[in-house]
Amino acid sequence: MWASYIQAWKHYAVFEGRVDRKTFWEFFLITSLVKMVAWVWSIKLFMLYALVSLFPQMGMEIRRLHDTNRSGWWLLIDLVPLAGIIALIVWWAQPGMTGANRYGPPPTPGGLLSSDVAPSLPPEI
Repeated sequence: MWASYIQAWKHYAVFEGRVDRKTFWEFFLITSLVKMVAWVWSIKLFMLYALVSLFPQMGMEIRRLHDTNRSGWWLLIDLVPLAGIIALIVWWAQPGMTGANRYGPPPTPGGLLSSDVAPSLPPEI
């Protein structure tokens, strides 16, 4: 579970590619728990964490939409009160496409990006 969270922070500015449901929801759960604890502790701490985690969270949300073959621009639907967040949750919960789509190949297990896997492969592959 922590691997998903750490991966999102390592690739905080990556808005390309795809991420699987499990990785997305693990990151979402940890981020939500940290925000709740920060809120209880101090509103300033909550605001600081919310600001700092904005790019990793957006990156994960966009890559999750890509896995369902939707553009990252669909995040703007969140501006529509209530209906927007409901639509996003439904889309994030849907299974991703099994094959390649216009956003790339299917995500690797654990949400690793291809750049994380490629260096460990033998040169002949």
